[in-house]
Amino acid sequence: MFPFRAGQRWAWFALWFYPVFWLAHLVFGLPPGTDHVHQAVFAALSLAGLLAPARSFFPAEGQHARRWPRSGSGVS
Repeated sequence: MFPFRAGQRWAWFALWFYPVFWLAHLVFGLPPGTDHVHQAVFAALSLAGLLAPARSFFPAEGQHARRWPRSGSGVS
């Protein structure tokens, strides 16, 4: 999570594993169990968590990507 919070694009792409994982379980009926509500909820939450900060990772042309300050950087 530290690279994601630091705004590194590779971390944003790597975290797409979660929605893909949960959507594959939902679509293909993979275990656990037959109750797929939790899979839909986890897929929706992981998608929302990745799409909400997308502009920070991919700013409009001419703008700089937002980088969160690291702890101890003296920025408050």
